Amino acid sequence: DNVRDYLDGFGRYTVGGNTQGLAFIKVNQSNPSEQPDIQLVLLPSNNSNGFEQRAYNYNDETYGAIWEKLDPRRSFTIRVVLLHPKSRGTIKLQSTSPYIYPAIDPKFFSDENGEDIETMYQGILAAIELANTTAFKNMNAVLFDATVPQCSVHDRNSREYWYCQIRHLAVPLGHMVGTCKMGLRGSGAVVNYDLRVHGMKRLRVADSSVIPNIVSADPSIASIMIGEKVSELIMG
Repeated sequence: DNVRDYLDGFGRYTVGGNTQGLAFIKVNQSNPSEQPDIQLVLLPSNNSNGFEQRAYNYNDETYGAIWEKLDPRRSFTIRVVLLHPKSRGTIKLQSTSPYIYPAIDPKFFSDENGEDIETMYQGILAAIELANTTAFKNMNAVLFDATVPQCSVHDRNSREYWYCQIRHLAVPLGHMVGTCKMGLRGSGAVVNYDLRVHGMKRLRVADSSVIPNIVSADPSIASIMIGEKVSELIMG
């Protein structure tokens, strides 16, 4: 049954990343930095028996408008990733008990100038442009209508439509950084350049939470580098 489900594009074995291609592009031309601001990830589509709904807390209406209509055997996904968000969230303790979850407020798309959502919108346009190239047209690729009901009042080609779609569908990718950022004491930083916690003895932080500004990709390798560096510092 698992093999049959996999061949049909369903089931647990279709959930893995299975990245087929990557592109790092810059869409915000008003930013003088040469850093890419969008990552495009080419993935096979899957219908993973409600995984997206459980993981990202989509309501039934939103989930039904997209994944229940999707035929994973005849589709692919271009994931648009915002690489350098300007919005800043918070993480706070709710209790002195280690068994109580902290209060996390990511504050997505809360930056004052609205740069994050505009960059995401430009990234979506870039993904659509890619899908309209001759190579994809030769495969008869067309844009899948994944309109959530709340956005159906907008013209599909308008900025308002895509802003609405982004606000209803965008999800975190899981590569959070900066909750214990490195910097000078008194600047809002948690650790110093040796990754020692300000005001504490014999305590360091050695993971991606110390990165002040996220790198232009999955921070896993950067996190390994941080761990290696701290081990050198501890051993002297």
